[in-house]
Amino acid sequence: MLSNSLNLITKRILLPSELSIKVCKERLWKEYQIWILLKAISNGHIRLRGDQIEFLSNYLRMSEKTVRRKIKSLLGLNWIGYNPTSKYYFIRSIDTVRIIEKIAKRRAYWLELKYINDIKGFCAATIITELIISQKRKLSRGWAEKERRQFKPPAYYKISLYSLTKIFGLSQRNASEIRKKSTDNFTEFKENFEPLIDSGKQLSCKEKAFIKHNLTNQELRKVRCINKKLFKQLPNSYRSRLIMGKRRNGQNWKHY
Repeated sequence: MLSNSLNLITKRILLPSELSIKVCKERLWKEYQIWILLKAISNGHIRLRGDQIEFLSNYLRMSEKTVRRKIKSLLGLNWIGYNPTSKYYFIRSIDTVRIIEKIAKRRAYWLELKYINDIKGFCAATIITELIISQKRKLSRGWAEKERRQFKPPAYYKISLYSLTKIFGLSQRNASEIRKKSTDNFTEFKENFEPLIDSGKQLSCKEKAFIKHNLTNQELRKVRCINKKLFKQLPNSYRSRLIMGKRRNGQNWKHY
């Protein structure tokens, strides 16, 4: 039986966007999960006995050996501290970690603890939501104040792999992986296609061999055959389900 002290104190946590982006870039998934869960089961300090390590292991679906290894990693990051005299671990507050990681932005997103085992998806959705916010601002920029109040932004926004790699410095493989993961619980997406036209007529799938001479290998990888017609696949469009807040004033939040 697990002790009552291991019950979750909170069901959700407000995580800074830039911290989740750092986790994506440096692939600190398991460290992030453990740090978040430690905050959720303690008041900031904890002894981490065997039953508590077991709880972390079972809850996060990782071995006890991995949990212990990642706790050492968290000590190295200074996201947690340790007092060898009292044998207590000190779980740094979110705002303390913001200072350690030199995070200036206060924008943050709520993570419900029931989704903690989909931390990759949450971090990916954070990046996608940041791109959506940027696109919204560009669309409304330059409008008169009256027009801006009447502006109705689109529901979905195109998010390309290029934007994930160029803006956030992710590898192509990492960007592709996390973009797919985001759709499990945190974003909705729809595919976009453009018909391939030649001489005013859409090409059929039988003509795919013909277009090989006119397209690069990279362009050919985006060609799709749908209902016997050829299409070029465009970047998917995304809609975020995340709820945003600010660390300074977490009572004000909204969907993006």
